Amino acid sequence: MPTNMLVLKLLLAFALPLVSALKFDIQAHPGGESAKQERCIRNFVAKDQLVVVTATASGKRGDGQTLNMHIKDAVGNDYAHPRDVAGENRFAFTSHADSAFDVCFENILTAQQAVMSPTRSVELDIDIGADAKDWSAIQAGEKLKPMEAELRRLSESAKEVVDEMDYLRTREMKLRDTNESTNERVKWFAIGTMGMLVALGIWQVVYLRAYFRNTTRSEFPAATTTTMPLEKDSRGRSVVPIFINGSPLPINPFAVQPVTSSITDDAVHYYATADPDACDQACDVAWKAFSGNVLDTGRSGWKRASANTRRDIIIRTADLFEERKEELIKAQMDETSCQRGWAMINVQLTVGYLREIASCVSHIKGQIPTIDKPDTFAFVFKEPVGPVLVIPPWNAALVLATRAITSALGAGCSVVLKASELSPLTHSLIVDIYHQAGLPPGVLNSLQTSRDNAAEITEHLIANPSIRKIEFIGSAAVGRIIGATAAKYLKPVLMELGGKGPAIVLDDANLQKAAVLCAKGATIHHGQICFSTERIIVLESVAKQFQELLVKAMEKEQGGQAVHSGIAEKARDILQQAKDNGNEFLIGGPEMAVKNGVRPSIVVVDPKTPKDQLRIVDEETFGPSASLYVVDSDIEAIRLANSSAYGLNATIHSTNMERALKMGKELEYGQVHINCISVYTSVTGPQGGVKGSGWGRQNADWGLEEFVQEKFITYHGADADVPAAK
Repeated sequence: MPTNMLVLKLLLAFALPLVSALKFDIQAHPGGESAKQERCIRNFVAKDQLVVVTATASGKRGDGQTLNMHIKDAVGNDYAHPRDVAGENRFAFTSHADSAFDVCFENILTAQQAVMSPTRSVELDIDIGADAKDWSAIQAGEKLKPMEAELRRLSESAKEVVDEMDYLRTREMKLRDTNESTNERVKWFAIGTMGMLVALGIWQVVYLRAYFRNTTRSEFPAATTTTMPLEKDSRGRSVVPIFINGSPLPINPFAVQPVTSSITDDAVHYYATADPDACDQACDVAWKAFSGNVLDTGRSGWKRASANTRRDIIIRTADLFEERKEELIKAQMDETSCQRGWAMINVQLTVGYLREIASCVSHIKGQIPTIDKPDTFAFVFKEPVGPVLVIPPWNAALVLATRAITSALGAGCSVVLKASELSPLTHSLIVDIYHQAGLPPGVLNSLQTSRDNAAEITEHLIANPSIRKIEFIGSAAVGRIIGATAAKYLKPVLMELGGKGPAIVLDDANLQKAAVLCAKGATIHHGQICFSTERIIVLESVAKQFQELLVKAMEKEQGGQAVHSGIAEKARDILQQAKDNGNEFLIGGPEMAVKNGVRPSIVVVDPKTPKDQLRIVDEETFGPSASLYVVDSDIEAIRLANSSAYGLNATIHSTNMERALKMGKELEYGQVHINCISVYTSVTGPQGGVKGSGWGRQNADWGLEEFVQEKFITYHGADADVPAAK
């Protein structure tokens, strides 16, 4: 290491003289300018160091040019200021400070007549420290040998280099300390600033929530009546009441019906059945709440409620759904005998729907179309259609009812809810939570009736002049009746009906994943979902392998129990007919696995089997089963899938995105999901069917648009070209 350091010092010492000499030309100027035109050469010197400046200038005195020199440092010390320099000039001085110093030249034109090429050439040599000493004189004075003198010179040069490196290192440490101190101050300043911004943001959120809460409450005060989903009748029975104008109606003990558990056959609770008078009362109250006459306070009706008001109530409803999650789960399990997982999915989906619809409420907007007529203006307003009759099902009792109600309320419509007689408490809880969130009385009313009186009560509700639109979610058979009745009274209908969803398995699919998804799609909630996997269509080249995987997947599934014995018996009867027809069962069969629960089954069906020969071909089973078809091509799979009268949803299993998308565009279904379970929905995408599965779309903006109508208003100014009356 010492040897390497010595070599470095020697190299530096020899290198310094090589870079000190400099040659340049300096142009003469007339002088007298306000600012000097100097050419300066800068160097650095430590304090108390000897500096020798040797400047050799071309030309001579009296040649019409005057070359002046000025040697000074950056702290104001002048070391030499010779004038009219020519030839070789040497200046020696000892520095007064650690500082940069400049050797400056200025060439002034002094001749009266023009001078050819008024330029002086300068050769500048600056020696500092050891290089500036006269070593010949030192050698003679101290009687040193030439080698001793040279080594002494090199030693002093090396020492100067080391001293300069120490100085630079000291400066670097000072700069580092300064940077670290600055960084520390900047860090704490940033932390303090972020803390202030976070505190300000929290304060703003709290303030705005309080502001909008107070604004909503002042515009539409919440109902003062405390609502209870269950009331006691005179016999002490727990009864789901009819709920109108923010309050439950008195219960007639002779007009109640039981809700029976299919697991125990016991009455879970009871519900009050509506008569035509209760229907008219609910419709009239809904109209007054919509138009503004119900509150008798001078305030506008729900149709003129601000978007902020509607949005905030829906958001608070979502919060309350999460708070009352266990209550909602229990109600679904008690009434429909579903498994806890299905009830939980309903709650989670419902909260998602509520928040998404709330975020879309302010998206409803009209247009200002152009009019080719002078001084004329046109406006297209989107207005709520009016009171909506919502008839939801029991199989996804919470999510489908809440979505329908919320889309109508979000658009500014009032609602009459005809709850399912199989899940009246679940539907009543939705109404209760909405009123707890601050929904004005009369905007949401609910009633239910027995299955025996359903046709009469439903037509009475549809016929009421206050009802302006109907949303029905249920079977295709009932949907046809609802549609015909609505047409009779010229009422528009939004319908999401049953399905016979196909799952197409292509030869490039992940067969293991496809088998699991098909099995789950067929069995979840006892197959009582319009989105269930009812048909599995597989290409022949992978059929054998897929069937083996499908059987293994089905063996792990439990179908659960139907909502009542009639549903289970129908599903079993459809399978029994297939067995009697000679169809092969890969697994399961027409038998009960548990009380009111059909055994999960896969039955093989010939693709050419006509619909009228076998019910399972195109009839919704509503059981944990699926029919399996083997085809030889993509075209045959598409043809078979489209042969159904239904068109709600389909799935495709393929790893080839282009192939799957092309097939999806050919399928006659409202939604097609690739590599996914059939029981899938997204709160942000449109949902609805085609063909026998209904019409219209729900979810987000699409659902809100179903409950508004366009109104065209024009204004004709004084200069409008109005034709003269004949």
